[in-house]
Amino acid sequence: MHTRLLCWVVFWLLRAGPMNAGVTQNPEHLVRGTGQEATLRCSPEKEHNYVYWYQQLPGEGLKFMVYLQKENIIDDSGMPTKRFSAEFPKEGPSVLKIRLAELGDSAVYFCASSLPTSMQSPILSMQEHPPGPAPETARRWGREGHV
Repeated sequence: MHTRLLCWVVFWLLRAGPMNAGVTQNPEHLVRGTGQEATLRCSPEKEHNYVYWYQQLPGEGLKFMVYLQKENIIDDSGMPTKRFSAEFPKEGPSVLKIRLAELGDSAVYFCASSLPTSMQSPILSMQEHPPGPAPETARRWGREGHV
């Protein structure tokens, strides 16, 4: 009998901040096998034109991925690989896609939104706190791989 190992990548929404926070995501849970596509959606707070995506790998700190303004990618220098893409269309939510999911993609994914500010930069000189909005307007997705 042949033994076959299946690797699954599991995504789920971990609530951060008050339940009435303006940032919303769906789906709450998403299970994909390796090699499949994963799509995470983030609807920003009303009138917020900026969306930020962050990744936190197990045992590591928060890492900036991409910063978008309606219809524009401002900075995607933190995107892990070419398999990752993000968009923020004029109408609708921001979308983070992972093509050909791998077990190594296992991480917590944060989405946040903000209004324009006088200094709109996704990277801080000290990475103690993520740039962008206060935690109450953020949500995150968690992923764990299972073999």
